[in-house]
Amino acid sequence: MTVDSSPFQPLAGTRVLDLGMNIAGPQATSLLADLGADVVKVESPTGDTSRGMEPRAADGTSAMAYAMNRSKRCVALDLRSPKAAQVLEVLLRWADVAVQNLRPGKAEVLGVDAAACHAVNPRLVHVSVEAFYPVDAGRPGYDLMVQAESGMLHLTGDAAGPPARLPGSLLDHTTGLWAAYGAAAALHGERDRVALTITMADVAQHLLGDRVAAHLLTGESPVRMGSATSVVTPLGAYPTATTEIVLGAASDTLFRRLSSALGVALADDPRFVDNAGRLAHRAALDDAITAALHNADADTWVERLDAAGVPVGQVRDLPDAVELHRRHSRTGLAPVHGVPGASVVANPLTGPAPVRGPGRVGADNRDVLVDTLGLNPDLVAKLEDSGVLA
Repeated sequence: MTVDSSPFQPLAGTRVLDLGMNIAGPQATSLLADLGADVVKVESPTGDTSRGMEPRAADGTSAMAYAMNRSKRCVALDLRSPKAAQVLEVLLRWADVAVQNLRPGKAEVLGVDAAACHAVNPRLVHVSVEAFYPVDAGRPGYDLMVQAESGMLHLTGDAAGPPARLPGSLLDHTTGLWAAYGAAAALHGERDRVALTITMADVAQHLLGDRVAAHLLTGESPVRMGSATSVVTPLGAYPTATTEIVLGAASDTLFRRLSSALGVALADDPRFVDNAGRLAHRAALDDAITAALHNADADTWVERLDAAGVPVGQVRDLPDAVELHRRHSRTGLAPVHGVPGASVVANPLTGPAPVRGPGRVGADNRDVLVDTLGLNPDLVAKLEDSGVLA
């Protein structure tokens, strides 16, 4: 959809309680905040572990902390203390949605599992994010472990090399997206003790959907192929006289265009007459394409292939890609208020509206607990003095 420069905030008025840590849970609530939800993050008095990650902005705020906890108000509450129960109950009654991705078993200990939360507020949409399948529900797991056990890591990397981790904690982010999607959808239902559980292992298999379908059809086990694919060729990265480009000719028509643009009669070679033949003679075809591409630099080939109607792109490093995004994206980058010099990639729906940094641990205690929830200031002060609130 097209979004103008004004904020797109369909969730304005929705109240969300973030009980998570690290990436997957906080990513879900950040997406809801981007869409206008009022998100209160509850973290321990020592802060979410993301606050300790590198690198950090000039004020000491870690890039992960403000990327994953943008536009939230943060309350530092020690849920392990019995004295925190009164504050937690008020927060749960206030919220429309609660999201948690705590270590297995921890939610029950802290009283933030679905059953405990619904005992306080049956209209609450409760979302849990877990790493593994129910049979392994007690296992903690990071993105990398799920990539490994889902088959994803086995398929990633060069054919002759070891498995390669997908960058950017892709599964954490995608699982957070599913959690936000589920929460937003549930808000339109009856909201009677809604409890959603999103498992990273399920998300990983869903992302591999076409590969899983092919395996179930043929019984074959796919292998690592670098940037190539087993279903069509040529489609992948190739070196030029300077840097690498990616190109794709997934149909006979595109292959003829590629052949003409390269100045090599590949389309006339009987080995390459159709996709089945090109797959059967992949090595010879790749050698011929690589030899042709060595005759010019990457910029020249991108211009030439694009003019011929062949899908093509440059393999950019991250700084180059971010600059391209900053200059040409419809949404661009969003400055982080309260964190000098910090920016994040803007939500693709909402555009470059400024976002709020997480502030110091417990920075919003009074704003949330006294001004929003109406707790007695003296009670809040006593909880701060006792260390239950930081």
